[in-house]
Amino acid sequence: MRRRAFVCGALTLLAAPLGARAQPPSGKMSRIGVLMNLYSPDADPPQAFRRGLRDLGYVEGRNVVIEWRYQLGRDNRLSTLATELVRLKSDVIVADATSAVRAAMQATSTIPIVMASSADAVATGLVPDLGRPGKNVTGVTILLEETSTKRLQLLKEAVPSVSRVAVLWDPALPWHPAMVKKVEAAAPSLRLQPVAISVRSRGDFGDAFAEIARARVDAKAADPSAFAKSGKVVLLAHGAGTPGRIAFDLQVPEKLPVTYSLMDYLAGQGFDVLAVDYQNYGRSDHHPCGLCVTTQVAANDVNATIDYISKLRGVDKVHLLGWSWGTNVTGLFTMQHPEKVKRLVLYAPPVWSAPRGQAPTEEFRTVTPDNARGLFEPAASDAIAVDTWVKEVAQWGPKAPNGVVLDLNTKMPLTDPKKIAAPTMIILGDLDRLTPITQPNLPGFFAELPNTDKQLIIVPGAGHALTVQKPRLRFYSEVAKWFSVD
Repeated sequence: MRRRAFVCGALTLLAAPLGARAQPPSGKMSRIGVLMNLYSPDADPPQAFRRGLRDLGYVEGRNVVIEWRYQLGRDNRLSTLATELVRLKSDVIVADATSAVRAAMQATSTIPIVMASSADAVATGLVPDLGRPGKNVTGVTILLEETSTKRLQLLKEAVPSVSRVAVLWDPALPWHPAMVKKVEAAAPSLRLQPVAISVRSRGDFGDAFAEIARARVDAKAADPSAFAKSGKVVLLAHGAGTPGRIAFDLQVPEKLPVTYSLMDYLAGQGFDVLAVDYQNYGRSDHHPCGLCVTTQVAANDVNATIDYISKLRGVDKVHLLGWSWGTNVTGLFTMQHPEKVKRLVLYAPPVWSAPRGQAPTEEFRTVTPDNARGLFEPAASDAIAVDTWVKEVAQWGPKAPNGVVLDLNTKMPLTDPKKIAAPTMIILGDLDRLTPITQPNLPGFFAELPNTDKQLIIVPGAGHALTVQKPRLRFYSEVAKWFSVD
């Protein structure tokens, strides 16, 4: 899986005098106060907290009461909520972020406070020392100043040609100015020029990335929580024969003014972009059973990937794009998990509803150079993109599992448009030979999508591999606009 994202901050556990592993007290109902600025109680991290308590023998309603108080960053109510938890005589208060920890500390100096996360607890004044935190506070801290420098070092090692780096920061967060100073101090020794750009809210991201474009920076660095704030997280799912890195992140050998990478374009528009390789594709795990990699198995891989992204980024939903057979994968996933998809793009979808071939007997099929070139309509394609694609396929996708062929040949339709609830855009090229705009079922498929927030777009002069063909900027732009709708 390749993502246009950033190295996460290292976590440090603050030392605290702990005895033997905690045991649930007999006959006593413990009360835990949870104070949250980032999450609601039904989000993944609070649910994981509940499960962890159960594993230790603490069952909500049986021997523990959890008092949830949260504001989701909307109002300045943390102090009031913290005072409520103190008044309820909580035995311990768990706080999800620095601002929540600070509010709890102001409300009590005696009730133990556990930091689920905090930004450099020493630098922000929460504790005097990591080894001896003292007071009534312990927990986990993120050393943002140190890890921000480490991100720059890793970036320079990965891409030595980088010279200008945009640093996204929020002036309202008390630890961000120190982070920016640390980056600015470390940059000269790495021959980097930082460009600090402030982002206070979701509405600022558009201006921020326009400023990045004007500044002609080579890379971007940010506190990972920035993308959770924006909610602009995108997952790209590939088709039957080409891994995601090739389909969505093609890097041609010549430095050209217009990218062939959908990932690069979306990242430049302020999105956090990831692409998945299903099992037995690209850089994912490989095993001998190619017929096992069916549409449902690939949808399960997407589900596991989105669960990982949700925990990594603190988001409940992601934007999802599927290409070719990948539209069956993402369509099936959206049918089964509508709560996880914010907006959906079906790019070059096969929507036929009758068998079109024989069931394969071999586990895998070879993807020859001629097969790879067969995706491209000459009138729509640049030679440099086609040649690069073919070379990449020879390295990362010389064979493909036949479970997809089994499904496409014998089990269509694989999705029911009436059960795809998310806002959906279908986009195709008018020169597409593999999933042509003349598919008889295409108008009915679009009409049956139940969400009135939907679009059907035909891109002139484009074919099946639209991500890397001549009209690709029209495609990129339409996708970015669709995913930018709140």
